[in-house]
Order: sequence, then C-alpha cells, then structure tokens
Amino acid sequence: MEERELVVRAGVLAEVLLRVASAEMTRAERRRSRRLGRLLGDAGGRALLFGLTDEVLRTNDDSRAMRRLESLVAVGLPGVLGAVDRVALRLGTWGGRGAPRAVARLGRARVKAETRGVVLPAADPEFSAHLARQAGAGIDCNVNLLGEAILGDDEAHARLEAVCRVLQRPDVRFPSVKVRALGANLDVLAFESSVARIVEQLRRVLRVAAAGCSPKLVYLDMEEYRDLPLTLAAFRRVLDEAEFRSLTVGVALQSYLPDSVAALDEVCAWAAARRRSGGAMVRVRIVKGANLAMEQVEAELSGWSPAPYATTAEVDASFKVMLERAFGAAGRGDLSVGVGSHNQADIAWA
Repeated sequence: MEERELVVRAGVLAEVLLRVASAEMTRAERRRSRRLGRLLGDAGGRALLFGLTDEVLRTNDDSRAMRRLESLVAVGLPGVLGAVDRVALRLGTWGGRGAPRAVARLGRARVKAETRGVVLPAADPEFSAHLARQAGAGIDCNVNLLGEAILGDDEAHARLEAVCRVLQRPDVRFPSVKVRALGANLDVLAFESSVARIVEQLRRVLRVAAAGCSPKLVYLDMEEYRDLPLTLAAFRRVLDEAEFRSLTVGVALQSYLPDSVAALDEVCAWAAARRRSGGAMVRVRIVKGANLAMEQVEAELSGWSPAPYATTAEVDASFKVMLERAFGAAGRGDLSVGVGSHNQADIAWA
C-alpha cells in the first residue's frame, strides 16, 4: 500500500476514534474536560493547579495547607478560572483560618470529584469494581503500582511484596513494574551490581506471574533516561535463564529518548535469536514518554543537556520510526507490539 493512502486511512480512522470517544462522554465529563482544558492551556492556570495538588492537598498538616492556599490565592487567580471556583477559593482562604481541618477536607473532596474517572482508588472494593466494569466492556487494564521513591532495602522489600500481591489477583492480567521499585539505590556507575540486584527481585515477580493456570504478562516500564540500560540489561538477562525461556514478558521503550531507537534494534535482534533457539516471543510497547519535566529539572540542576528530544515533532518522528522497526520484527514473528499514546492520529497510524 502506498504511504499516501496509509496517511489518508489513518486520518479517517483517527476521526472515527475521536467521534466515538466524544459520543460516549457524559455531560459531566465534557464539562470537566473543558474546565481542566482551560486550566492546563493557561500558564497561570497550570501554576495554580500544580500548587494546589503538590503543595496544598499533599500536605498532611491542615493548618499549614491552608496557609499555603492563602499564599497561592494572594498572588492572584488566573482569568481562566470560573466564577464559582474563584469564590470557593477565596472563601476557602477565609474559612481555613478558623477551621483548617474542615476546609482541607472539602478541598480534597472537590479534587477527588474533579478527577473521578482519571485518578482511581487502588483499594477494594472500588478497584475490583473498576476492573470488573472494564472487563465487561472487553477492556484489559495494565496495572502499575504507584508510590514514592524507594530509598531503602526495607521499602524495596515492601514494594516487591505489594507487586506480588497484585500479581496474585485473578482480575489483574497485565501488571507493570519499574526496576526502581525492585531495588534501592540503583546506580549506573555500579552497573553489574545493580543489574544483579534487579534480576534477583525480578525472578520473584516472574515466578509469581507464571504460577497461575494462565500466566500474567508482566511489563517492565521505565521513567528516567538513566533507567534505560539497567532495565534492558535486566530484561534480557533474566529472560535468557532457562526457567523463563517459555514466558512472555514485555518492555516499554520511550520514543522521546534518542537512544531508544538503537535500544529497540538490539531488542529486536535479541528477540529473534531467542525465538530461533526455542524461546517465547517477547512484547515491546512503544510509548512517547511521560517524564519530560523531571528530565528537564534534573538536567538543569546538574548543568547538562536534557536526554529527551527537545520538540514534539522529533518525538513523533521517533515514535513512527520505532513503530516501523517494531512492526517489521513482529511481521517476522520475532516479537509482538503494543502501542501507547494519547494522540489518536498515532494510534490510527499504528
């Protein structure tokens, strides 16, 4: 098929996807989407939103949270904020002086209401109900256990136990885990030691995944650029062990990292050799990458150039190059491909 025809077909499919998605939105979801869109599309709105979520709502001390709210409002409220929200914030700063606990509780309840359907509770019975609803609609969920950074061996052990508990749930089929969740103080300068520690923990995860009558598909995800070589080395090393040669495992590669194209080529070559020697197929999920802000902050603090591409056009081009190469390997039977993007045009192109 000619590339021009592919472009046209992808455009038609993207329009269909967007129309279906829009038709299935409720009135409340449309209203919430427009409101969040206005805030995120405005620099002042984003600053207020991040301040409220990171500095007010995550503060355990209610009095301190209310003082921070008052300082945010004192700077001035963005013009994109609705009249009701303006009044609510100003009343909140006034009421927070005398009843910080009550106002903080109302604020948290409002944010939960605004993010319902986007941020979901991990505790049962809400979590089980959500998985059941999705399964009823023919949708499998990729479940990633989130949490704070792992700072010590005790925290790493606790996170590993939590990951294994999720894996043992019959309603979870596609869990994801990051190498940083499997070990504390991983360091690329102690590369072999760090990979060995990851592999030791990953064995436990994969044994639990393979234990059921229907093995789970575990994905190795990553966040920061420094995790790329560690993740790939651990991924390949553990799957080269005889115990796991018949198990299908996935790895995510981020197209916003220039190094990911070469990394994908290495994975494709290794996967082909694995298949030729009788091993199971592996899964590669091509994603854009979601840690740009952190990469930029760390680069600026350290005085080096950020690892990801600088422009959206470069990331999108890299994404399409990686899709071409991954689907080429998939066509040869060497691996299977997953695609992750918020861009409906890219999903349609894939």
